[in-house]
Amino acid sequence: MMSWDNLEYFCLSTNYTRSGSKEVYNRIAGWAFDNTRIWKNSVSLGADGSIVNTTKWQLNNDGSGKLASGSIAWDAAGNVTFAPSVSLAWDTAVQKGRIYARGTGANRNESRIVKVNGQELSVSNSRGLALTVLNRNTLALVSTAVYDVYNNDTNRISLAIALDAIGSDRIVVLTSYDAIGMNTRLCTALQRCGGSSLIIADSRIPYVLIGIPGIGKDNGLLSLTDSGSTAPFAELSTSVVDGIPQGINCSGKLTTYIDGNGIYTGSISVNQIRVDANLKVGGRLLRREYYRMRCLE
Repeated sequence: MMSWDNLEYFCLSTNYTRSGSKEVYNRIAGWAFDNTRIWKNSVSLGADGSIVNTTKWQLNNDGSGKLASGSIAWDAAGNVTFAPSVSLAWDTAVQKGRIYARGTGANRNESRIVKVNGQELSVSNSRGLALTVLNRNTLALVSTAVYDVYNNDTNRISLAIALDAIGSDRIVVLTSYDAIGMNTRLCTALQRCGGSSLIIADSRIPYVLIGIPGIGKDNGLLSLTDSGSTAPFAELSTSVVDGIPQGINCSGKLTTYIDGNGIYTGSISVNQIRVDANLKVGGRLLRREYYRMRCLE
Protein backbone atom coordinates (compact mmCIF):
# COMPACT_ATOMS: atom_id res chain seq x y z
CA MET A 1 0.00 0.00 0.00
CA MET A 2 1.52 3.27 -1.16
CA SER A 3 0.57 6.91 -0.77
CA TRP A 4 0.16 9.23 -3.72
CA ASP A 5 3.72 10.45 -3.23
CA ASN A 6 5.11 6.89 -3.26
CA LEU A 7 5.56 6.53 0.50
CA GLU A 8 5.18 2.95 1.65
CA TYR A 9 2.63 2.45 4.44
CA PHE A 10 2.10 -1.29 4.44
CA CYS A 11 3.39 -4.26 2.48
CA LEU A 12 3.14 -8.06 2.54
CA SER A 13 5.32 -9.96 0.05
CA THR A 14 7.76 -12.81 -0.45
CA ASN A 15 10.51 -13.00 -3.01
CA TYR A 16 10.82 -16.58 -4.26
CA THR A 17 13.30 -15.74 -6.97
CA ARG A 18 16.23 -15.96 -4.55
CA SER A 19 18.18 -19.17 -5.07
CA GLY A 20 17.92 -21.64 -2.19
CA SER A 21 15.90 -19.37 0.08
CA LYS A 22 13.14 -16.89 0.20
CA GLU A 23 13.09 -13.26 1.19
CA VAL A 24 10.20 -12.01 3.26
CA TYR A 25 9.43 -8.36 2.68
CA ASN A 26 6.75 -7.30 5.16
CA ARG A 27 6.60 -3.68 6.21
CA ILE A 28 4.40 -1.44 8.32
CA ALA A 29 5.31 2.22 8.86
CA GLY A 30 8.88 1.40 7.87
CA TRP A 31 9.26 -1.49 10.33
CA ALA A 32 9.91 -4.99 9.01
CA PHE A 33 8.18 -7.99 10.54
CA ASP A 34 7.82 -11.73 10.21
CA ASN A 35 6.08 -14.35 12.31
CA THR A 36 8.51 -13.99 15.29
CA ARG A 37 9.49 -10.35 15.56
CA ILE A 38 9.26 -6.79 14.30
CA TRP A 39 12.39 -4.77 13.71
CA LYS A 40 13.96 -1.67 12.28
CA ASN A 41 17.69 -1.15 11.92
CA SER A 42 19.19 -2.70 15.09
CA VAL A 43 16.08 -2.52 17.28
CA SER A 44 13.93 -5.65 17.48
CA LEU A 45 10.66 -6.44 19.30
CA GLY A 46 10.29 -10.16 19.89
CA ALA A 47 7.13 -12.22 20.09
CA ASP A 48 7.57 -12.55 23.87
CA GLY A 49 7.56 -8.75 24.30
CA SER A 50 11.31 -8.29 24.76
CA ILE A 51 12.96 -5.30 23.05
CA VAL A 52 16.60 -5.58 22.03
CA ASN A 53 19.11 -3.24 20.42
CA THR A 54 21.83 -5.76 19.52
CA THR A 55 24.30 -5.70 22.46
CA LYS A 56 23.69 -2.05 23.42
CA TRP A 57 20.54 -2.39 25.50
CA GLN A 58 17.78 -4.88 26.22
CA LEU A 59 14.41 -4.81 27.98
CA ASN A 60 13.03 -8.27 28.68
CA ASN A 61 9.39 -9.10 29.28
CA ASP A 62 10.18 -10.51 32.76
CA GLY A 63 11.42 -7.09 33.95
CA SER A 64 15.14 -7.75 33.60
CA GLY A 65 17.36 -5.84 31.22
CA LYS A 66 20.62 -4.08 30.55
CA LEU A 67 21.96 -0.71 29.36
CA ALA A 68 25.25 0.69 28.09
CA SER A 69 26.28 -2.56 26.41
CA GLY A 70 25.68 -4.47 29.62
CA SER A 71 27.62 -2.15 31.93
CA ILE A 72 24.37 -1.59 33.84
CA ALA A 73 22.19 -4.67 34.27
CA TRP A 74 19.33 -5.77 36.49
CA ASP A 75 17.42 -8.99 37.06
CA ALA A 76 13.68 -9.58 37.27
CA ALA A 77 13.77 -8.86 41.02
CA GLY A 78 15.35 -5.43 40.44
CA ASN A 79 18.85 -6.27 41.67
CA VAL A 80 21.17 -3.91 39.78
CA THR A 81 24.77 -4.65 38.82
CA PHE A 82 27.22 -1.93 37.75
CA ALA A 83 30.42 -2.59 35.86
CA PRO A 84 33.63 -1.10 37.36
CA SER A 85 33.73 1.43 34.52
CA VAL A 86 30.44 3.04 35.58
CA SER A 87 30.76 6.36 37.42
CA LEU A 88 27.65 7.20 39.42
CA ALA A 89 26.51 10.75 39.98
CA TRP A 90 25.51 10.03 43.55
CA ASP A 91 29.04 8.77 44.27
CA THR A 92 30.24 12.26 43.41
CA ALA A 93 27.56 13.79 45.63
CA VAL A 94 28.59 11.62 48.58
CA GLN A 95 32.25 12.55 48.17
CA LYS A 96 31.66 16.24 47.55
CA GLY A 97 33.27 18.47 50.15
CA ARG A 98 35.15 15.73 52.00
CA ILE A 99 38.68 15.76 53.37
CA TYR A 100 40.50 12.71 54.70
CA ALA A 101 43.98 12.86 56.17
CA ARG A 102 46.27 10.23 57.65
CA GLY A 103 49.50 10.76 59.53
CA THR A 104 51.93 7.95 60.35
CA GLY A 105 55.02 7.32 62.41
CA ALA A 106 57.90 4.88 62.38
CA ASN A 107 55.87 2.64 64.66
CA ARG A 108 53.84 1.63 61.57
CA ASN A 109 55.71 2.59 58.44
CA GLU A 110 52.92 3.52 56.04
CA SER A 111 52.44 6.47 53.69
CA ARG A 112 50.80 9.69 54.80
CA ILE A 113 47.56 10.33 52.90
CA VAL A 114 45.54 13.42 52.03
CA LYS A 115 42.33 12.91 50.04
CA VAL A 116 39.89 15.51 48.76
CA ASN A 117 36.51 14.28 47.52
CA GLY A 118 37.88 10.74 47.38
CA GLN A 119 40.88 11.68 45.22
CA GLU A 120 44.30 11.20 46.79
CA LEU A 121 46.60 14.18 46.44
CA SER A 122 50.25 13.75 45.60
CA VAL A 123 52.08 14.40 48.87
CA SER A 124 55.69 13.34 49.39
CA ASN A 125 56.52 10.72 52.00
CA SER A 126 59.60 12.54 53.24
CA ARG A 127 60.15 12.61 57.00
CA GLY A 128 58.46 15.32 59.03
CA LEU A 129 55.25 17.33 58.64
CA ALA A 130 53.66 17.85 55.23
CA LEU A 131 51.76 21.12 54.85
CA THR A 132 48.90 20.81 52.35
CA VAL A 133 47.00 24.02 51.61
CA LEU A 134 43.49 23.95 50.10
CA ASN A 135 41.18 26.66 48.80
CA ARG A 136 38.31 26.96 51.27
CA ASN A 137 35.68 27.54 48.58
CA THR A 138 36.66 24.92 46.01
CA LEU A 139 39.02 22.60 47.97
CA ALA A 140 41.42 22.92 45.05
CA LEU A 141 45.02 22.20 45.95
CA VAL A 142 46.97 25.42 46.45
CA SER A 143 50.33 24.01 47.53
CA THR A 144 52.04 21.16 49.33
CA ALA A 145 55.47 20.99 50.95
CA VAL A 146 57.23 18.78 53.48
CA TYR A 147 59.29 20.12 56.39
CA ASP A 148 61.66 17.77 58.20
CA VAL A 149 60.94 19.07 61.68
CA TYR A 150 62.55 16.12 63.46
CA ASN A 151 65.46 17.45 65.54
CA ASN A 152 65.71 20.50 63.29
CA ASP A 153 64.79 23.94 64.65
CA THR A 154 65.59 25.64 61.37
CA ASN A 155 62.93 23.63 59.54
CA ARG A 156 60.48 24.13 62.40
CA ILE A 157 60.84 27.88 62.06
CA SER A 158 60.48 27.61 58.27
CA LEU A 159 57.19 25.74 58.70
CA ALA A 160 56.03 28.31 61.25
CA ILE A 161 56.77 31.16 58.84
CA ALA A 162 54.90 29.36 56.06
CA LEU A 163 51.85 28.84 58.32
CA ASP A 164 51.85 32.47 59.45
CA ALA A 165 51.80 33.62 55.82
CA ILE A 166 48.58 31.72 54.99
CA GLY A 167 45.30 33.62 55.14
CA SER A 168 41.90 32.58 56.45
CA ASP A 169 40.69 31.84 52.90
CA ARG A 170 42.62 28.58 53.07
CA ILE A 171 42.35 25.23 54.84
CA VAL A 172 45.60 23.74 56.10
CA VAL A 173 46.20 20.01 56.52
CA LEU A 174 49.31 18.82 58.34
CA THR A 175 50.26 15.15 58.22
CA SER A 176 53.22 13.32 59.72
CA TYR A 177 55.51 10.66 58.32
CA ASP A 178 58.21 8.76 60.21
CA ALA A 179 59.08 11.36 62.87
CA ILE A 180 58.26 14.91 63.95
CA GLY A 181 59.23 17.48 66.56
CA MET A 182 58.14 20.96 67.59
CA ASN A 183 59.47 24.04 69.31
CA THR A 184 57.66 27.00 70.84
CA ARG A 185 57.74 29.01 67.61
CA LEU A 186 56.13 26.21 65.58
CA CYS A 187 53.61 25.46 68.32
CA THR A 188 52.46 29.10 68.28
CA ALA A 189 51.98 28.98 64.50
CA LEU A 190 50.02 25.73 64.78
CA GLN A 191 47.80 27.24 67.48
CA ARG A 192 46.92 30.08 65.12
CA CYS A 193 45.58 27.43 62.72
CA GLY A 194 43.62 25.58 65.40
CA GLY A 195 46.34 23.41 66.95
CA SER A 196 46.80 22.71 70.64
CA SER A 197 49.33 24.05 73.13
CA LEU A 198 51.02 20.66 73.30
CA ILE A 199 54.66 20.85 72.22
CA ILE A 200 55.73 17.49 70.86
CA ALA A 201 59.35 16.66 71.54
CA ASP A 202 61.25 14.72 68.90
CA SER A 203 59.17 11.60 68.52
CA ARG A 204 58.05 9.05 65.95
CA ILE A 205 54.33 9.46 66.49
CA PRO A 206 51.44 9.94 64.02
CA TYR A 207 49.98 13.45 63.85
CA VAL A 208 47.25 15.16 61.80
CA LEU A 209 45.82 18.68 62.02
CA ILE A 210 43.06 20.17 59.87
CA GLY A 211 42.56 23.86 60.54
CA ILE A 212 41.99 27.36 59.24
CA PRO A 213 44.54 30.12 59.81
CA GLY A 214 43.31 32.60 62.38
CA ILE A 215 40.77 30.44 64.24
CA GLY A 216 42.98 30.13 67.31
CA LYS A 217 44.17 27.48 69.72
CA ASP A 218 42.22 24.22 70.06
CA ASN A 219 39.62 25.22 67.48
CA GLY A 220 40.88 22.88 64.74
CA LEU A 221 40.66 19.12 64.25
CA LEU A 222 43.60 17.24 65.75
CA SER A 223 44.50 13.55 65.85
CA LEU A 224 47.55 12.37 67.76
CA THR A 225 48.40 8.82 68.79
CA ASP A 226 51.62 7.33 70.18
CA SER A 227 54.76 5.52 69.11
CA GLY A 228 53.69 2.04 70.17
CA SER A 229 54.09 -0.69 67.55
CA THR A 230 50.35 -1.41 67.68
CA ALA A 231 49.21 2.20 67.97
CA PRO A 232 46.74 3.35 65.30
CA PHE A 233 47.45 5.91 62.63
CA ALA A 234 46.39 9.50 63.23
CA GLU A 235 43.33 9.89 61.00
CA LEU A 236 40.73 12.59 60.42
CA SER A 237 37.75 12.74 58.07
CA THR A 238 35.44 15.72 57.75
CA SER A 239 32.86 17.30 55.47
CA VAL A 240 33.34 20.91 54.38
CA VAL A 241 30.17 23.03 54.40
CA ASP A 242 30.35 26.65 53.25
CA GLY A 243 34.13 26.54 53.57
CA ILE A 244 34.15 25.19 57.13
CA PRO A 245 35.34 21.64 57.93
CA GLN A 246 32.70 20.25 60.26
CA GLY A 247 33.91 20.01 63.83
CA ILE A 248 36.06 23.12 63.55
CA ASN A 249 35.19 26.07 65.77
CA CYS A 250 35.67 29.22 63.70
CA SER A 251 34.37 31.64 66.29
CA GLY A 252 37.62 31.66 68.25
CA LYS A 253 35.54 31.65 71.44
CA LEU A 254 36.00 28.08 72.57
CA THR A 255 35.38 28.00 76.32
CA THR A 256 35.80 24.29 77.02
CA TYR A 257 38.67 22.24 75.69
CA ILE A 258 41.14 19.51 76.65
CA ASP A 259 44.85 19.62 75.94
CA GLY A 260 47.99 18.04 77.29
CA ASN A 261 47.87 20.21 80.39
CA GLY A 262 44.32 19.54 81.52
CA ILE A 263 40.65 20.43 81.08
CA TYR A 264 39.68 24.09 80.71
CA THR A 265 36.22 25.58 80.87
CA GLY A 266 34.22 28.60 81.88
CA SER A 267 31.78 28.76 84.79
CA ILE A 268 30.32 25.60 86.36
CA SER A 269 26.98 25.69 88.15
CA VAL A 270 25.66 22.73 90.17
CA ASN A 271 22.58 23.50 92.22
CA GLN A 272 23.72 26.04 94.83
CA ILE A 273 27.45 25.62 94.06
CA ARG A 274 29.01 27.90 91.48
CA VAL A 275 32.61 27.74 90.27
CA ASP A 276 33.67 30.51 87.90
CA ALA A 277 36.56 30.57 85.44
CA ASN A 278 38.86 31.92 88.18
CA LEU A 279 38.10 28.93 90.40
CA LYS A 280 36.09 31.01 92.88
CA VAL A 281 33.48 29.21 94.99
CA GLY A 282 31.19 31.49 96.94
CA GLY A 283 33.61 34.39 96.33
CA ARG A 284 36.67 32.56 97.67
CA LEU A 285 39.66 31.99 95.33
CA LEU A 286 40.89 28.37 95.43
CA ARG A 287 44.42 27.17 94.85
CA ARG A 288 44.81 25.35 91.53
CA GLU A 289 46.96 22.66 93.16
CA TYR A 290 44.26 21.67 95.59
CA TYR A 291 40.66 22.65 96.12
CA ARG A 292 37.85 21.31 98.23
CA MET A 293 34.22 22.17 98.28
CA ARG A 294 32.02 21.59 101.29
CA CYS A 295 28.29 21.43 100.84
CA LEU A 296 26.41 22.85 103.76
CA GLU A 297 23.31 20.94 104.72
